[in-house]
Amino acid sequence: MAILEELGLSESTSREPEPNLSLDELRSRLNRARAQVENSENVVRRRHGPIRDQLIGQASSVAEYIQQSLDALPADMTPMGRAAELCTIYAGLRRQVLPNVINDVTTILNQVRQFRGVITRFEGAYAQIPTNPHATTSLTSGVASRNS
Repeated sequence: MAILEELGLSESTSREPEPNLSLDELRSRLNRARAQVENSENVVRRRHGPIRDQLIGQASSVAEYIQQSLDALPADMTPMGRAAELCTIYAGLRRQVLPNVINDVTTILNQVRQFRGVITRFEGAYAQIPTNPHATTSLTSGVASRNS
């Protein structure tokens, strides 16, 4: 039972016991199973790190969300558990981060539209300014005479 707890497994009675199985064969199977678990954990560690680094490597709302979610995990969580949680966190991006990103992009696009409108109005007003120097003089002299 201690071996099952160590591996985070529950006892299963779905297999019939093998009465002719020797203790040496049982130990051999157990050692092979432990080696497989260790190899799997090593593969997960090697793959988990670079994927995590890619997701949090650049400052963004996605990186912030992922880092906060990873920081909330228990410190004693196994590498397999951390990798599984990273998959869950990544799957949750659509619900958690994308609405904020879409809102930010919409706000930026609205500001660009407003700025473009200001530029268009300025261009229209600029186009109405006379280019004839005598017309400019008559305009400014009319203003000067009104101020006097």
